[in-house]
Amino acid sequence: MNGLPKPSDIPFSWVRQELSLVMTLERNNKGEAVGRVPEWLCFHGYKLDIDKDYGPVTQDAVQQFQEDHDLPRSGKVTQGVFHELTKPLLRAMRPVETVGASRILTGKERR
Repeated sequence: MNGLPKPSDIPFSWVRQELSLVMTLERNNKGEAVGRVPEWLCFHGYKLDIDKDYGPVTQDAVQQFQEDHDLPRSGKVTQGVFHELTKPLLRAMRPVETVGASRILTGKERR
């Protein structure tokens, strides 16, 4: 997974929930899971309203995202597409590598 953590390895249940897709999403679907699709598309710079309705605008944006990421252009959000959409959150959850001891800098040292 290119150094990214698996969703199941993330300790925060709310993050695991955000990263889970229980079914393929496609046009005319509605609900909470559908609402996450335009949210993630917006994180990637696609401009669309965030709602819980998988209409033609969402489908077009998904197709453009798929094309831009060399994915099959189906307009459907499969597990593979959702993984690509949520990579920013997975990257943010990657453990930070530390080198040596750390300490808090004083006011003068921060300047």
